[in-house]
Amino acid sequence: MKRVLDLCSGLGGFSEAFMNDDDYHVIRIENNPRLASVEGTFQLDVLDWVDWIDSIPSVDVLLMSPPCTEFSMAYAAPRGVAQRLGQAYEPNMELVNACLEIKNHLKPDFWILENVSGATTYFKDKPGLKNWRQKLGPYRFWGRFPYLALNEKDLPLSTKNCSSHHDPLGPNKRALIPFIISQEIRNSYEHQRCLNDY
Repeated sequence: MKRVLDLCSGLGGFSEAFMNDDDYHVIRIENNPRLASVEGTFQLDVLDWVDWIDSIPSVDVLLMSPPCTEFSMAYAAPRGVAQRLGQAYEPNMELVNACLEIKNHLKPDFWILENVSGATTYFKDKPGLKNWRQKLGPYRFWGRFPYLALNEKDLPLSTKNCSSHHDPLGPNKRALIPFIISQEIRNSYEHQRCLNDY
């Protein structure tokens, strides 16, 4: 059985296509207690990965989607606010760094880190993240994976306004990766050519 590790998993969209397939065991890591009921979720903190990583002997697919709040150029995001005020801005990179440390520790052949276009400025100095590999609508994907056979027109309408800003899970709902992307990631993994090409 193949293992899929989904870091900062939120509502689980990134790994959903692997979830109900008997060929895969999905482990979702999320620290938000409101998301404890999402299937396959373990309430752990990515920042404390050294405390739990030995319970995961090996990983075939590593998916990482650290929150975009630090990198977003949206009006109300910290970066957008700082820019309007003329203030210098540096994002908190702790979660991204922890995700990369986990990747380096586990050494999976197939890995993807997802975030927004605004992350590009801050990721380019990180080993393995100099350039994003693929862009699909608002999603940017960095990593070691075959090209996903999707176009932006294949994606559902944006979830940006799908929930109230008073909804405690609003950010998670807006960040939910569509099933069609998860499905294509699984297809890409299952039909991959030599990963040395990527």
